[in-house]
Amino acid sequence: MLASPQSCEAFSREVHHYVRDYIQLADQKAGFLFAALSASSLLAYNLGLYRHEALLSWLDSPQKWQTSQLAAFFAVIPLVCSAAAAVAVVIPRRESRPGLVFWEGIVRFRNRQEYADTVIKADAAILTRAFLEDVYDLTRACRRKYLALEIAIWAGATGAASTLIFLLSK
Repeated sequence: MLASPQSCEAFSREVHHYVRDYIQLADQKAGFLFAALSASSLLAYNLGLYRHEALLSWLDSPQKWQTSQLAAFFAVIPLVCSAAAAVAVVIPRRESRPGLVFWEGIVRFRNRQEYADTVIKADAAILTRAFLEDVYDLTRACRRKYLALEIAIWAGATGAASTLIFLLSK
């Protein structure tokens, strides 16, 4: 038995809302992580890295680095990678084709009349399909965001632990 047009529309809207919530959660987590990384990086810099001039010593050949300089390097690099991954979470997605749901797809129509005519002339199945296609696109964006978020969390945890070890060793 086929689903009714009403149940397809209701399903697509619920899934769309569900995926949007997950995307919003990823963005919030990335923002929190980036703020925490910024604060901890500034603290680490002020407490240890600046005082011991570890960052300036990186301009020398790595063969000349002392243990503290190497430890500082392995403390900072994961924090930088984590911050970059957190930023990657919130980078907006791009759409290259006209679409009926996503704003960047809508703006690809020649004008507002063309968009309005397209929507008005479409039957319920076409509109539901457009919504479901947007759901699919959102899930791909969601997957990208959570992959970057996972990298940001693990790199941040590694960097924080390494920074703590560096600061405690001083």
